[in-house]
Amino acid sequence: MQTIKSSDFKKDFGRVIDDVQHQNIVITKHGRSVATMISQRKLDEMSALLDGYPLELFENGKLDILDALSFQMRILTDVEAARKQYENGETKSLDEVFANFL
Repeated sequence: MQTIKSSDFKKDFGRVIDDVQHQNIVITKHGRSVATMISQRKLDEMSALLDGYPLELFENGKLDILDALSFQMRILTDVEAARKQYENGETKSLDEVFANFL
């Protein structure tokens, strides 16, 4: 990953656009990271990983790509945890679940 100062970014914008095709670029201001650039190809690859509801939220502009990917990862983690609970017999019947609400 390449790092560039914001002042150099302004001066070398054309070169930075070329460089971001090969690696992500972190832009700094006063020594602190303030932004990261990725190529359109990388963004397309990331969005191709989305599925279902997170993809819908991303396409509708309600989540950016990173939030949508994070949301999808949480869903997958929850599904995997539920699968393990099921395999270990740690699940409840629908009647047991509804009994808690009555």
